[in-house]
Amino acid sequence: LGVLGRLDVTAVLLLITSLSLAASFVPAVRHLPGSSALGDYALLVFCVAVGTLADARQLGAASLFVFVFCFCVQLLAVVLHFGLAALFRIDADTVLITSTATIFGPAFIGPVARALRNRELLVSGMTTGLMGFALGTYLGLAVSWLLRP
Repeated sequence: LGVLGRLDVTAVLLLITSLSLAASFVPAVRHLPGSSALGDYALLVFCVAVGTLADARQLGAASLFVFVFCFCVQLLAVVLHFGLAALFRIDADTVLITSTATIFGPAFIGPVARALRNRELLVSGMTTGLMGFALGTYLGLAVSWLLRP
């Protein structure tokens, strides 16, 4: 996949994301028993694997600006989310589920829906979280590509 015969990480991420999105439209794939649990497990394994690649020395050496920037982006996202929800008069349960999906991802939708005693929101929360991952992959890679020197 790579120019020099190596696997290109960007190409692999785009390929996996695109194939997964395409497969989600196949009814036989959507109705596989246990696919949701397997997907959650695979996602958590991926997150742990990526987390093990973190270099604490580089995080410690990062400028305070990086942490302040990340905090401001997260705060702005939450304020924008709740502000628009208030403006459009969206019910509190839907706002909490979609907020959880956007911040923590689809793996946390089930426990939040159970705590709210509103299982009807499972599908919309899972969809929001998964589409966020897919969109985030494409946008993140696009921004990375645009910022390359």
